[in-house]
Amino acid sequence: LTRSLLADEGDQSDGVVGRKQVVSYGSNSFNLEEFLKYVLEKVYSVCEALGSWCSRLFGFGAEQEVELTDAQFKQIQSLRNLLETEFDTENQEHQDKLKQLWQAGFPGVEYGGQKNGKWKDMGWQGEDPTTDFRGAGMLGLQNLLYFSNNHYNDFVTVMNKQNGDRSEWEYPFGAAGINVTFSLVEMFQLRSSNKHPKIEFLTVL
Repeated sequence: LTRSLLADEGDQSDGVVGRKQVVSYGSNSFNLEEFLKYVLEKVYSVCEALGSWCSRLFGFGAEQEVELTDAQFKQIQSLRNLLETEFDTENQEHQDKLKQLWQAGFPGVEYGGQKNGKWKDMGWQGEDPTTDFRGAGMLGLQNLLYFSNNHYNDFVTVMNKQNGDRSEWEYPFGAAGINVTFSLVEMFQLRSSNKHPKIEFLTVL
């Protein structure tokens, strides 16, 4: 190429016509503007097709009306109640659950209370882990306890990052666990009482 592809307005020199960028190769001309337009149209059509496929596969897009059984309704309400319940320092049941989490993460270590620097070793942002519960309410704490009670070896392995290479920047286990709950809540539309959860979640119930 002997000339720049970008020309001034009205430039009629060889290879460039006005703002249309035309590159000449012997007797053939290549219109860059038309080529980019063609590529973008193809990319758009592919994305549109993928979106349609994902919609059919995952149920995105149009809302699907489903009838809830009594059991499903009660389970969903229970989850939403936990989600909307904030940690209450004066609530002994809440304090007991927090103590259970400490014992799962630090077996053999005397419970240090709600505010203790050792909580940071579990991956909480500060000395009081309950300040990280806000995005998921008591449901976040309940899910971490479920993890520890039913998959203890995995709980310990993930918390202590025992597998794989350690990196300089690592995930904070406790806060990450809350974020997993938060993401699932958003994905399955559990937060809004005006909507049914995604139909895929109902199959889990």
